[in-house]
Amino acid sequence: MSFKNREVDGLGQPLPHGALRIYEPDSHGTLRYGGASSIQDTPKDEKIDLTLASSFDLFSEQRVVSRKQIDKRTVRKEIELTLHNDKAAPVDIRVVQGFSGGWKIVQESRKHVNLNAYETQWTVPLPAESKTKLTYSVDLRY
Repeated sequence: MSFKNREVDGLGQPLPHGALRIYEPDSHGTLRYGGASSIQDTPKDEKIDLTLASSFDLFSEQRVVSRKQIDKRTVRKEIELTLHNDKAAPVDIRVVQGFSGGWKIVQESRKHVNLNAYETQWTVPLPAESKTKLTYSVDLRY
C-alpha cells in the first residue's frame, strides 16, 4: 500500500515513527482488520510505502521448483509463488523479493521492477476469491 502524506487526502501533518493498523469495510459495512505495519518519521507531502502484515485473506505459498549450478559461482533457482486472494474484492498484490550478492532475473511470468540493488518487485492483480501463480528464475552469483 502506498500513499502520500498530503492535506488533500486528509493527512498533511508530520507523522511520527510508530505502528499503523489498517481496517477496511466488509460486505456488510463492518470494519475488519486488514493488516498492520510500521512507519518511519514522515514529513508532510512525502510518500509512505507499507507492506501489511497479518492480512488473513491475502497470502502466498512459495516453493523452489529447481536449483541448478550454472558455473563455479552461479546458481539458478526457479521459484513458484501461488498468490491467494480470499477477499470478496479484487486486489493488486505487491511481491517484493530481496537478494544478496549479484543477481539477475532470467525468466519470469510477469515483468518485475527493480527497487534498488538488492530488491525487486512484481505487482500482480488478483480477482476476488481467486489464486494465481507467479514464476521466475534468478541467477545468484556468490
